[in-house]
Amino acid sequence: MRSRVVNPKWIAGVKRHGYKGAFEIIATVDFMVAFAATTGAVKTHHFDPAFESFVEDAATREFILASNRYGYDELIAKFNDARRRGLWTPRSNSAYALLEEEK
Repeated sequence: MRSRVVNPKWIAGVKRHGYKGAFEIIATVDFMVAFAATTGAVKTHHFDPAFESFVEDAATREFILASNRYGYDELIAKFNDARRRGLWTPRSNSAYALLEEEK
């Protein structure tokens, strides 16, 4: 998680690729949900830093919104799906509030 998914250098690197970089971030969360559902290798605590890095971080959120607006909606839907399926229980109330706000 820390070496790639939430690594600031990786995030900065994908941001240089515009739409494709935003897609990579969104796909990463999609893969996390898939691995959590099928293998259990991704645990609930892995989703928190991803949410913090991609949604709660204003600069990254704005990058995704500007580069791939509909992809951002998919990103929020993936986090909500993980929550609904019991794969992720956010530890912060702000995550719950943001997810409800962005529906």
